[in-house]
Amino acid sequence: MKYQILISSLLCTAISIGNTISLALAQSGQALNATMKGTVIYPSDFLPAQKICARDTQTKSLFCTETRQGQKEFTLPVSAGSYEIFARECTKVYNFKENARCRDGYRDRQAYYNEVVRCGLTFQCTQKFKKNRPIVVKISSGQTIANIKPHDWYSRR
Repeated sequence: MKYQILISSLLCTAISIGNTISLALAQSGQALNATMKGTVIYPSDFLPAQKICARDTQTKSLFCTETRQGQKEFTLPVSAGSYEIFARECTKVYNFKENARCRDGYRDRQAYYNEVVRCGLTFQCTQKFKKNRPIVVKISSGQTIANIKPHDWYSRR
């Protein structure tokens, strides 16, 4: 019985990941031929599971990937285009277990990759970049862009 539940859970996870990729492809009508890589943080001593999304600045299509609790790095396949990148935290903490996936959805609050992050996330940076606009990341087919950091959990956006 335990194995049936485990297999069922793994199958549901695989289907969920496939559906996310299929949704992104259907929305964009383009192949996922570029990659964004980066890290996530959280203003706590605990790192919750997060959903990292790239929103196309023209079509508003979303390409998303998910991390597990405690996972800092992410890889996000996208189509060529221009994107704003943000992260959302899981609504629930799963007994502080590492590698737990989010099963209960994500909060509305978003952490953006913006100039405050590039500047260093200090008070002086928040004074210098008061508008907190997300950085528009332009990516070409076949390109990989690293060091994407949707870290600004205090953005008023």
